[in-house]
Amino acid sequence: MQILKISLIAIALTITGCSSGFGIESNKPIELGKPKIHLYLYGQVKSSSDKYIEVLRDAGYEVALRTGELPTDETKSFIIHSPGINSSHYSDIQNIVELLQSVGINEIVEYQYSRGKHSYTQRHVGVYLL
Repeated sequence: MQILKISLIAIALTITGCSSGFGIESNKPIELGKPKIHLYLYGQVKSSSDKYIEVLRDAGYEVALRTGELPTDETKSFIIHSPGINSSHYSDIQNIVELLQSVGINEIVEYQYSRGKHSYTQRHVGVYLL
């Protein structure tokens, strides 16, 4: 019984020590890598899918081409993203917008967390090109 108590105390101290950041530089940003892009194409942009996929993949993003109806009645291309703990989140979103602008998508609206029934967790971005 005594060994069980000592083991439980040791486990509790280990968990507490790990969660408190003991021994870890807490000022250093956490790098989680680039988000995965879920790409939806509609209208005329559908026929040029390769150029959109290529520009995003060449920049180091994982791209999954998706199909489905628009989540709402949109008239402009848009992005849905969910900010998280990664300090580079907003620079990633800005980079994605700039990459898309470089291939002719000039106006892109940004939504956070969800639009209609579409939502994305941290490290995932929905890109809807109209």
